[in-house]
Amino acid sequence: MLSSAEIQAIPEDPEVRNLFNWHAVEELEHKSVAFDVYRAVGGPEWLRIRVMAVMYALTIPVVTIGVLLSIATDPWGWRPITVARQTWALFCSPLVKGLMADLRKYMRAGFHPDDIDTDWLVQQWRQELFRTEGALVGHLK
Repeated sequence: MLSSAEIQAIPEDPEVRNLFNWHAVEELEHKSVAFDVYRAVGGPEWLRIRVMAVMYALTIPVVTIGVLLSIATDPWGWRPITVARQTWALFCSPLVKGLMADLRKYMRAGFHPDDIDTDWLVQQWRQELFRTEGALVGHLK
């Protein structure tokens, strides 16, 4: 999300975009905590991989159900051409493509979230959001 200009352009409202970016930075800062706890309590590697495989297989059906529920409650959703166009756009979007590619990495034996270097992204976005004239400085107390 943080490294894709295409994804950055999705939320048109700057406040919404800043909120998403801040949340993404926070997630990156503690990306391996739950993973490390799982390993520390003896969680087996085979179970982690199987659960991720199930999650991977269920992602598209769950997103599809979400889209259908959204359509059912939206008057514009009853326009088949609009629905087809928007559904296709969602599944072709960098958000879904990137998610599926990232989920595949987690299924690799021996994987650890720290294998993916995101320190540069955290530094870049901390500067963007919190430097002296950063996008979120006015929201700090």
